[in-house]
Amino acid sequence: FLANDWLTAQLLTSKPVKITIPGPLTLATYLDVSQSEFNLETLTDHLSKLINTEILDAVKKGCRHIQVDDPQLAIQPNAALNFGIHFMGKCFDEVPNEVQKYLHVCRGYPNGTTFADSTNKASEDCYLQIMESLNESTIDVMSIENAFHPSPDALFEIISKKTLMLGVINIKSNEVETPEDIINSVESVLKFIPKERLILAPDCGCACDPNIFYNKMKNLAT
Repeated sequence: FLANDWLTAQLLTSKPVKITIPGPLTLATYLDVSQSEFNLETLTDHLSKLINTEILDAVKKGCRHIQVDDPQLAIQPNAALNFGIHFMGKCFDEVPNEVQKYLHVCRGYPNGTTFADSTNKASEDCYLQIMESLNESTIDVMSIENAFHPSPDALFEIISKKTLMLGVINIKSNEVETPEDIINSVESVLKFIPKERLILAPDCGCACDPNIFYNKMKNLAT
């Protein structure tokens, strides 16, 4: 299905299209393993092989930008460090170097205005807990959210081997970030990560008015 979805989208533009697929720890978490022979780790292992099959098929059909979305790496940092990041990397087994391998780790927007308002999202320091391992993983591009809750400088000091896709658009707010706002939000990050290794993006999703989101994205592209 991944290759078919990518081909359908790619027919609409001459520019390269990136396709995404859920990561193995996230899929395993939402499957009920209580009545099966699998625990969370073994199921994550099996799912990584299935995802790898889908990714290799997309590569064979011509896709050169493939992203795994695995928010449970942030929500379950212990599982991520014990096995989740390893099996996320296995999703890209045998993928050639000319294919850009992306990982997006969404940490989720709380229901209120701060992380303390919600208990079913990742912790504030989730990225710090897992970033050293992600920096050593097989991915090329690391995508994180940073607009709703900016990360400390210590996080960006760790990211020495990856291109960073940085969320700079708050997808929950109807306030439109100006180009100047966006520039200001990345100035401190550029102290640690050169612009050649930095991609600007919105945080994950679109929880604001779609017309407002369009204007946010226009300013991001400016």
